[in-house]
Amino acid sequence: MTKHFISKNYKQFIKFAVVGASGVVVDWVVYFILTRYLELFYLISKTISFLFAAINNYIWNRSWTFRSKENKIAG
Repeated sequence: MTKHFISKNYKQFIKFAVVGASGVVVDWVVYFILTRYLELFYLISKTISFLFAAINNYIWNRSWTFRSKENKIAG
């Protein structure tokens, strides 16, 4: 029983880390596009890229890492 619990938590931690890394990539790519190609001010670009990354992480952690089936967003 304990071995299964540790294995499940380890897999969940790895998934959490992968999702976090994908958030970093989303943040950098969106920031790069907004500043280099659309020539937006860097603070506006960073705010938008952060929001994209946060939404990306929320969706992936909810659906893949923690496998939530509830319709509630919070609580």
